[in-house]
Amino acid sequence: MNITAVATLEVETGPVNITLKLLPNQVILVNRSFKLTCSVAEDVYPLPDVELRRNGTLVQSVKGITNVYTVVNASQIDEGTYSCVAINRVNATMSHSQTVTVEASAVIGSFCDRDSTGVQRICTGQREEILCKASGDPQPDVMISGKRSSSLSLNAAVIILDPAALTDNGTYTCTANNTHATVKETCPVDSGDPPNPLGKDQTIAVTEGDPVTLLCSRSGVPLGKLRWFEGSVERTDLENQEMVNFIAAVEKNGRMWCNVSNRCGWETRMFDITVTVDATLLPTVQCLNSYSCSSYGGCSVHLPYQHIVTVSAEARSFPDISTVVLQNQTQQEIGRSTIPIAGPPDDAYRVQLQFNVSEVGNYTFHTEDANASLIIAVTADHAIVSATSSPAVLTASAPSQGIMCVARSYPCQSEIVWKQGNVTMSGVDSRVFDVDGANLVTSVLTVSQCNGLGSYTCELVAHAEERSIDVEAEPMFVNDSARLAFDVSEGGNVILDCRSTGCPVVSVSWSGTGANVPTGDQDCVTLSTVQPKDSGQYVCEVRNKHGVITRTFTVSVKVEPDITNSSKMAVGDVNLPEGARVDVFCDARGYPSASAIVWTDSQLAKKYGRNSSAVTSDGSYLTHSVLSVNHTGTYTCSIGGTSEELQIQVVARLTITFTTENANLDQTGSLQLMCQARAFPTRPIITWSAVSGDGISMTLSDTSVELPDGSYSQTSTVAVTSVGIYTCRVEAGPDDPIQKRNISVKAMPTVFSVDTQTSFASTLRQSSATATQSPESSNKMKCGCISTASIAGISVAVGLCSAAISSLLTYAAVARKHKAKRHPPDRVGFGMTATTSPTSSPDYEVPDHGPMCARVSGPNETLTSSALYAAMGGNGGGASMSNNPAYDAIL
Repeated sequence: MNITAVATLEVETGPVNITLKLLPNQVILVNRSFKLTCSVAEDVYPLPDVELRRNGTLVQSVKGITNVYTVVNASQIDEGTYSCVAINRVNATMSHSQTVTVEASAVIGSFCDRDSTGVQRICTGQREEILCKASGDPQPDVMISGKRSSSLSLNAAVIILDPAALTDNGTYTCTANNTHATVKETCPVDSGDPPNPLGKDQTIAVTEGDPVTLLCSRSGVPLGKLRWFEGSVERTDLENQEMVNFIAAVEKNGRMWCNVSNRCGWETRMFDITVTVDATLLPTVQCLNSYSCSSYGGCSVHLPYQHIVTVSAEARSFPDISTVVLQNQTQQEIGRSTIPIAGPPDDAYRVQLQFNVSEVGNYTFHTEDANASLIIAVTADHAIVSATSSPAVLTASAPSQGIMCVARSYPCQSEIVWKQGNVTMSGVDSRVFDVDGANLVTSVLTVSQCNGLGSYTCELVAHAEERSIDVEAEPMFVNDSARLAFDVSEGGNVILDCRSTGCPVVSVSWSGTGANVPTGDQDCVTLSTVQPKDSGQYVCEVRNKHGVITRTFTVSVKVEPDITNSSKMAVGDVNLPEGARVDVFCDARGYPSASAIVWTDSQLAKKYGRNSSAVTSDGSYLTHSVLSVNHTGTYTCSIGGTSEELQIQVVARLTITFTTENANLDQTGSLQLMCQARAFPTRPIITWSAVSGDGISMTLSDTSVELPDGSYSQTSTVAVTSVGIYTCRVEAGPDDPIQKRNISVKAMPTVFSVDTQTSFASTLRQSSATATQSPESSNKMKCGCISTASIAGISVAVGLCSAAISSLLTYAAVARKHKAKRHPPDRVGFGMTATTSPTSSPDYEVPDHGPMCARVSGPNETLTSSALYAAMGGNGGGASMSNNPAYDAIL
């Protein structure tokens, strides 16, 4: 027994050599990039984990033989000692280490204390610093240079100016330097000087109205801004003015000061101002300074009629307070005041005294201390103090009134005139009265409808004052006897009189129940060609602002009953088919009530129609009456005095009522044919014609009678002497179609007797043999006749040809098979023509009239008694052969 073993051997190796590569170098600038690469030198199985560590802390691990770590923006946290480690399950190995240092270029962080314009401002006489700060790794050396320079130092440099001078103006440069960079920055420095002192403060005392001048000078580098203040309020309108001029006034009392300032300092100067005011006395009322009949030119006020007026004055002074006294026209003191009123407008002391007076005259104000005085004249100026209220309204009860105008004045006397437009009115009553010392002039003008309505003006002569009074009137009708109720026939005219007067102009409006209520501002309206719908009330309303009056008119439009339409008018007289019924109508119109329509017939018998009423578009009533009629006659619809007749005629349509039946011509050789027709209202006309045969020998009679129902009956009889088809033709009026009827006349057959079935059969065979012997004979052969034969006690009529019986039998079978469609089954002819043809298909032809002929061709067919019976018409000659065994034996 052999045993084979298979073993798989895997050789594993651990990492031996691993290297660390740093690019670009060990010193990296801030925000620059660098790369670290860990690489295993040989193939290792299994693949190791390659780790990159910084200061012993794992940074990045990769499965494989290479680990690449890239830093894009280096910073201080990326500094440290980096190493690589390769590890698998066999062993681990570490690379050499690399130290990474991150440094920064020199950067100037700040330089100078710059303002918004980028300049450092300094002032003379003060301690100032020019400072520059920088940063970097390694630390930079910093230095400032310019009109003065600093020492070299790390990270910062400073120049101290103590005190600063105007010569320190200029541009200074800061330089920062380390191993990586050297940077510079400049800073402009501007030196300034504060303003000079303005001088000593000043106290100024002046009287109101004196001129005042204040001085302040601008100085400093840059030149200082000069501002003026009154108390705490800046006078922006005086900015930078070194000299201020004004007139002394009470409101200038107090301190006024100036201020000069720049960025390096400020200076101030004070001015204390005292203004005095001598006492003055002024009116505090609206003064009217002159009037025509007095030489006084001082202050005056007007005293309204039956009112009071206030006289007032004000004493103004500062710093003393005045006492004000008031005396009337008799020098009697009637008022005193010592209490100043405070506040604006100018802060001087103001003592005011006011007094209400009701009489005209001179009133004197004066001050006890300053002996100032003021006279105020209380007058009654030319003024219209009263007038009749406008408008003055005339009414029906007061058609005449007086309008009044009252004028008041003092010391003058007023004169009043009246005008209408530009025309001065005469005959005016004017009177003068003394009221409270004033002159009161009263003027009255009488106005009425006679001297017209309109606008009147009362005017003061030589004075621009007037008063307008409108004389107006309430609405009034012009015609008090106007007609208010109207009864009018249709088509008439109505006049609605609503004429009126009034002032202001009246407006007219209409309302009502009629169809044509007027529109617009019409005061006299004509309703033309009135219709029923115009009936109703019409109300006119006249108004202006003084009142409203109305007038109501009643209009009643009558329409006499009248027939407006009927069946007669619409279609004329009516022809009614016999047996039918027709509805005829009659329309009648009337107003104010619906019309009653009465129907009568030819015998004046009353008929009852179906009535309905409706309102038409013109407002009248329309009665519609319908009557059902089925008899000839005259029918009359009546309403009021009018009527309408309608002829109804029942029409009997043309009809052939009787003709002779199909007949046999007997041995006498003559036969009578009759035709009878009926019609109305036209009599029938009968004519005869022969379709075949020798014609009509003579007309025996042609008579017409009137039947009990009123229609006409026509009877015509003719004689014929030969067989054939005869036509009765009837015509009447143009509305009746022509009528025709055909009558068939045949020959009477000969009678013979056959005693036995055998004899009959022999006869048939003999006929058959005769036909067989002459097959080339003419296709058309005259038919012979075999009359009735008595077979088995049954009388039979058979039509046989002289040709072979087999041909007859063939014809009978064909006739039965194809069902001859034009030969009536109960009218078999007693003669026929037999023909032969090479055609293999059976064919037959049955004429419309005369002796029956048949065309037979093709193979013979066996014909039973039933077939023969059918071929002979089913019941020819009155005998039945169907299903008879005797005939079956013969065949």
